[in-house]
Amino acid sequence: MIAEVVYGLVIVSINLILTDLILHFNYKAFKPRSNRNKTPTIIAFVFGVSAMLNILVLSRTQSTPALIHGLTTLIIMSSIAYIDLLTGHIPALSLVCSVIFGWIPYLLNDQIIQFLIGGVSNLLLGWIAYHFGVQYFRKSTNKTLKFSAFGFGDIYGLGALGFLLGFPDSIFGFFLTLILSLFGAIVTSITKKQSYLHIRVKLGGYIFLVAAIFLTLKLFDVY
Repeated sequence: MIAEVVYGLVIVSINLILTDLILHFNYKAFKPRSNRNKTPTIIAFVFGVSAMLNILVLSRTQSTPALIHGLTTLIIMSSIAYIDLLTGHIPALSLVCSVIFGWIPYLLNDQIIQFLIGGVSNLLLGWIAYHFGVQYFRKSTNKTLKFSAFGFGDIYGLGALGFLLGFPDSIFGFFLTLILSLFGAIVTSITKKQSYLHIRVKLGGYIFLVAAIFLTLKLFDVY
């Protein structure tokens, strides 16, 4: 168990360092938008959840495909959360990484079709949500949309979630992400006394939480 704890902490530490380097060398593209005082909290949140789940994956996973899948999911999803919570962007690189690395465990289990359907369906659903979200805002406010609460980066993130979860978990993950983010937006609008239509939702954190929920359920054989 001690070895799993050490390996889990090492993996999540390396992942956050590499993600931070990506932000550093792409400062103009991903200029931090969050309050600097919140940065330690964001790092602690992502690090803590990732470390705990990494340890669980290393200690409870029996097969090689499941181990690869669990660690890959955590690495990519935690990077998405970290970047989005700090900058308000989800890079297309996250989608590319999920496509490149996410198919390996499905290929080993002869489930490549689930991988493809999960990713493509989430990308399609994400685009539909983005399109109708923009239309709803325009009809509700009669104003030109200055920013979208649901952007293309969120489509990338949901697509990455779909590729990593596979079908049909991808569909449940998609709607659970939207439900959690909507709840978060309502709470934020109440606390800040703003219309929820003007709340910029950082979906990366919710995508990460949903991936963590599904991974935890699988680790404990809940479904």
